[in-house]
Amino acid sequence: TNAYGTASAMRCIYMNNGVLSGFTLIGGATKTNGVDQSGGGVKMNGYSASVTNCIIRNCRAAGNGGGADGDNSCTLNNCTLSENTANMGGGAASLTLNNCMLSGNTAQYGGGDYASTLNNCTISSNTAIMNGGGCHNDTLNNCAVWSNTARASGGGVYRATLSNCTIWGNTAGATGGGSYNGTLYNCTVSENAATNMGGGSYADMLNNCIIWGNNLSGGETSDVATGTYYYVCASGLSALNGCISLDPMFVDAANGDLRLSAGSPCIDMGMNEVAPNRLDLDGHVRIVDGN
Repeated sequence: TNAYGTASAMRCIYMNNGVLSGFTLIGGATKTNGVDQSGGGVKMNGYSASVTNCIIRNCRAAGNGGGADGDNSCTLNNCTLSENTANMGGGAASLTLNNCMLSGNTAQYGGGDYASTLNNCTISSNTAIMNGGGCHNDTLNNCAVWSNTARASGGGVYRATLSNCTIWGNTAGATGGGSYNGTLYNCTVSENAATNMGGGSYADMLNNCIIWGNNLSGGETSDVATGTYYYVCASGLSALNGCISLDPMFVDAANGDLRLSAGSPCIDMGMNEVAPNRLDLDGHVRIVDGN
């Protein structure tokens, strides 16, 4: 049990350079007053600091990054962050995360992560008391954002930029079950829910995206609301800006298989300019015949 909020509270690791590899960090905590309130498990400062192949669990911070906090130049590689708690970024904050798993973390804002760059990560089953159940103010590339919850807005992500990501099974107590007020490129958003508006997406800029099979808490279909759309597949959209409202024919959306079946109207559709990653999540060529 960590000593959060007491005079004996102590984080697990502080580092300003070097590599920490192969450790399990459990029960670290920050004090609740003074200037040093972030990074309950590990606090990193300095361009050369990185944590690799570590487990960070059950740590707590009064400020940011219950599991890990940095200065945006430090990295987490192949790490698992679970059951950590903070005000912002229950799992981590202000870092670059590569091939990491963030699950079961809790924060006021950004249950999984806050203000980081995440590459090839899985963000699942995290909770935000306010906004951003999975992530808040993050950049995500090739990530899976699954089964997170926000009591307010952005069940999956809140004010984030995403490329080549899947957002599935997230829930918001207010608006934007999947995403709220972000920018998405080549993403798939399905089986998310919100109470008020935008079961899938609310106030997002969507480019080359599929937003399908999302709902309001009463069961009504609600894929998108109050956004800007270019080459998007979502229910109720007009054909403006290359958008369509046809069933994308997922293989098995209810169980998280969002691959497209043969004959899907979304195959080889969209704008080449906003598909810089030429491969999809299965490693197949995204642009089939050059257009």
